Amino acid sequence: MQEVPAVYRKSLADRKSGQLPDQIDLAGLERTDSSALALLLEWQSWAREKGRRIEFLNPPESLQILAGLSQTGDLLGWTSGEEQQQAKE
Repeated sequence: MQEVPAVYRKSLADRKSGQLPDQIDLAGLERTDSSALALLLEWQSWAREKGRRIEFLNPPESLQILAGLSQTGDLLGWTSGEEQQQAKE
């Protein structure tokens, strides 16, 4: 949470240079809040401006819950467990 502003500033340089990743592994996140979700949404927006999409891997459950509550999971490429089950049927 406290690292989001620093990560955002660093990512501005990556955006300017066009070095947006195709995948970001979120497995190392221990605590998340809405600022982390906002950062991921911003990165996805930047990627879409370039006709690309970022795949966010291994999102922590807390972040998935926030995305579900704010109805932004689809923007990040995540589906709820219920949606995944329906897709299998």
